[in-house]
Amino acid sequence: MRPLYEITADLAQLNDLLDDIEGDLSRLGEMEPAVTAWLDAIAGEEAAKLDGYVHWIRQIQMEAAAAKAEEEQWAAKRKARESRAKYLETKLLRHLEATGQHKVTTASGRVVSVQRNGGVQPLEIKPGTDPAALPAEYVRTVVEIDRPAVRKALEAGAELAFAELLPRGVSLRVK
Repeated sequence: MRPLYEITADLAQLNDLLDDIEGDLSRLGEMEPAVTAWLDAIAGEEAAKLDGYVHWIRQIQMEAAAAKAEEEQWAAKRKARESRAKYLETKLLRHLEATGQHKVTTASGRVVSVQRNGGVQPLEIKPGTDPAALPAEYVRTVVEIDRPAVRKALEAGAELAFAELLPRGVSLRVK
């Protein structure tokens, strides 16, 4: 079977021919049966090739869905194990703190120690703090474009030098 790009080229040639005769195959005279046969052959070949593409697309989509399901299952396992490990670490830390031990060696020779975290010291802003009531040096102002307002203006016919509405894209639907 020929590649899809060759079928596309033949369909483009056939379309050009039909444009030349303004869609009236009877204007072809004795060539009409040959062109009709060519049209039928291309249509059949195209249908078979498109079936192959659709089958391949569906196969890949099913594999992706299966991979996503596995990914979700593994993500749930990862989350559960991280949570369990954090719980056990907390229990071990509480035990060492309660017993006043800062460094211990396990039966298998592993060393477990309690130490202070490094990095930037945690900061908590008290709930209900109004940023507008704070001195300017403690407040950050963010300026950003109001995209919904720009879209609304453009849709209403406004011409803006800094923005434009782009044409919608296309997508493939397979039923």
